[in-house]
Amino acid sequence: MEEKQQRGKSTGIKEFETRMENIRTGMGENELDLLLFYSPTRGHVRYISNYPTPFPWTHYCHMFPEVFGATDSALVILPSKGEPTLIVTPYGPAYLLADRHSWIRDIRQAKSLAAECKEVVTKSALPHGRIGIAGEEMPQFVYRGLVEAFPKSHFKFVSEMIERIRSVKSEAEIELVKVASKLGDDMWKTIINTAQPGKKIYEITSGAEYTAKSQKAEKVVVYLSSGSQATRSQEVPPSEGVIQKEDILITEISPKFEGYFTQICRVAVFGKPSQMQKDIFNATLKAKEAAIAKAKPGVSIAEIADAARTRIREAGFEKHLRSRFGHGFGLDMTEMPYEIDEHNTMLLQPGMIMTIHPALRIRDLAGSMLGDAVLITDHGAKKLNLCSDEMVQL
Repeated sequence: MEEKQQRGKSTGIKEFETRMENIRTGMGENELDLLLFYSPTRGHVRYISNYPTPFPWTHYCHMFPEVFGATDSALVILPSKGEPTLIVTPYGPAYLLADRHSWIRDIRQAKSLAAECKEVVTKSALPHGRIGIAGEEMPQFVYRGLVEAFPKSHFKFVSEMIERIRSVKSEAEIELVKVASKLGDDMWKTIINTAQPGKKIYEITSGAEYTAKSQKAEKVVVYLSSGSQATRSQEVPPSEGVIQKEDILITEISPKFEGYFTQICRVAVFGKPSQMQKDIFNATLKAKEAAIAKAKPGVSIAEIADAARTRIREAGFEKHLRSRFGHGFGLDMTEMPYEIDEHNTMLLQPGMIMTIHPALRIRDLAGSMLGDAVLITDHGAKKLNLCSDEMVQL
């Protein structure tokens, strides 16, 4: 086991070095001497260190009330030159996880992020006139501690810079998303093989979760709604609602594999679908396909959204749109581009990954949400989900 873990860490060194190089280029453009990554729930720390936060130790917070407020907090110190440092919680398993997964060799445990950061910077004589912070989740007491530790430094929040770097995935990241997408396909197959009138929503959801977890999914998020609820919104969390004959079933499936999410949305009906349900479904299918066809390097997010909306408008259902047309994902379930809509001028680049999922709902009559994970390549968008997007009749 230990040999396998070390082999996994060594294969990530090239990835680590490339990420540091890209980030340091951004640091230079922003004239930063030091960059601090903080993220108990977002992917910033994991992106630069491979340390898997968060993990479920928050119920031990009472052991360290003066520490982070949550025992899954972590801080990475990245100087403009030299080796980075990872600071984790004093709770034992934090160090074990960091030692097992982190690409960063200098791993420290501390009761105070700010105090330990000052210790590292002072002892190593690191320049710190301008300090960047990636992570708007940073609580006030941590930020205040840093300001007090470095009273002569100028601080700048640069999360957007990191998010833009993260929006273009490497080959290694793409491979992980492909595995996650395969898990999403398998979860959908489990749903359509187990869903039937009389079953409760949470029973179907738990079966899909087991499918992914049994294939080493790190985390699974399933939004599944049926009947009248499906014509209003996704149901969160899974309920005790019972599937009825002639119900529709709308799913949003998001498994996570080795840190990376994917997302797929599919529709099923029990019995014979109504003509309205057919029309709604076909409109979302055409909108999704139009958006995917439009997605090429150099095209703006707004143009993708416009392609999808045009198909919805042509079908006469524009007023029934119920969500954004999609979003980016990766280490976080939602990341840049956060909104696929007509106001987003961000241009597509090869390596970007997103889910495109138009949704239509007419209360108590019909509903549909169709989505695929897509990779932007030099030649256009490539679907990463291989399962059929047809409306399944059960």
